[in-house]
Amino acid sequence: MIKGLYVLTFFGVALFNINAVHSSIRPITSRTILDCLQQDEGELDVDMNNIEADKYEDVQQHFFQQHLDHFASSSDANRGQDIFEQRFFYTDRYVQEAESSPVYSFLCVGGEGPSMDKSVLVDSAHCSGDMVELAKKLYNEENASVHMFALEHRYYGESYPHLPNEIHGSAVANRNLQYLSSRQAIRDISLFVSSISVENHDLLRDSFHFLPLLRNQHAAKGINENSEESVKWVTFGGSYPGMVAAWSRLLHPSLIHASVSNSAPVQAQLDFEGYNDVVASDLSYEAIGGSKECRSIVEDGHAMLGEALSSSSSNEQYRESISDMFNVCGGAKSLEKKKNVDTFIGTGVIYIPSQSNDPSCKGKLCNIEDLCSALLEEPTQSPMERLAYVSKLQRGDQCVSTDWELSMMALKSPIARIGGLRSWLWQTCNEFGFYQTCNVGSQCPYARGYHTVDQDLGEEKSLRELQKFYIVYRNFFDLDYLSNNSLLRIFQTTRLGS
Repeated sequence: MIKGLYVLTFFGVALFNINAVHSSIRPITSRTILDCLQQDEGELDVDMNNIEADKYEDVQQHFFQQHLDHFASSSDANRGQDIFEQRFFYTDRYVQEAESSPVYSFLCVGGEGPSMDKSVLVDSAHCSGDMVELAKKLYNEENASVHMFALEHRYYGESYPHLPNEIHGSAVANRNLQYLSSRQAIRDISLFVSSISVENHDLLRDSFHFLPLLRNQHAAKGINENSEESVKWVTFGGSYPGMVAAWSRLLHPSLIHASVSNSAPVQAQLDFEGYNDVVASDLSYEAIGGSKECRSIVEDGHAMLGEALSSSSSNEQYRESISDMFNVCGGAKSLEKKKNVDTFIGTGVIYIPSQSNDPSCKGKLCNIEDLCSALLEEPTQSPMERLAYVSKLQRGDQCVSTDWELSMMALKSPIARIGGLRSWLWQTCNEFGFYQTCNVGSQCPYARGYHTVDQDLGEEKSLRELQKFYIVYRNFFDLDYLSNNSLLRIFQTTRLGS
């Protein structure tokens, strides 16, 4: 989560300012997949449940029996009865000991990124910046009680359905991902909220021992009553989870009192070139340590790489020099294939922490200011040489994999479950697009023209054929109705600058 200046806006007539949130969606590229292959599984999904136990001792982990398919037809009774274990977290840290009013239940919506853990309700990037701080403020200043929940998204982390028909034991096969969608996720939230709030809570107590963690009369009131005075549920989320949080309020207003949606681009966009336009602006944004010179180095360095590796000018000498300079796995031979070159320079030869920028971070080159400082260290070097220098600082002795075919093979293997990689890619393919391209004529700081939407979709697909998903998407969420409805309790935090 980027730490910066936020403005909270109430939305009635207008929905979301999509131009302000291009940098919110998680990038998934061939390079992302290849980097995952080079890491140990433990480095990608760290279980915080047994780490720093004292810091998270008030956070409890539980599992909820969730419906696998909320849209099963009446003729398919067996599928409608299938369930899976959906993980959630809870804390009563900001629940008053004495009776107080008002009483809220805050729900952090999961999805898109790595699995949740107990830190989600303490200091994680999921919801802590908005939800936890607001709960603390209401508790201290308004004498309110706030129950905090976090619901892991289906097909992420430990909330992954295990289907009896898993093909060859692969949970990431297309057939086994058919129940992963934002529509199912919204119904998950609806069932979760209504189940926690039902009058008969004996079933909840027997199913996952929920009652003991609700320690006082306010929580009991939230379970036993459905009146206006009962606990009000508010959903929170950023990026795609922010979209789901907002849609949950839109489609289930009787259950969800309000929604806080942070940097959520609710308008689906297939070719999402604006994402990398924002990355470029971050590099020159002086308030966070960027500069025009820093941006120029990145742009010029990638332009030099593009020229050297283009089909018209590329030769063995160029490929050999560049592969040595950047420590490319497989050497110059790896750069003979066009798709490998696209993978290498079309999504950036260095990691730019625009989405995770944190001025207070302690890691190496973990924010824009540190990155730009490193790029400016050696003024006598060419822009390409400076990129190579930073790449080695970021990767150490690890070579840079550019094997596009290997990345496609990885998506078919169980390793694709790590970090929600396969799940998020499935959702972008089936619902939203959001492909962060680097087109000619854009402001993208990488090698322009080397990452087009065709690279993500496959050259046999045309934009016209794939625009149909937007029509389905718009009709399902009734966006025309939403733009004219002035009564929605949906909030969005829009970042000013970066």
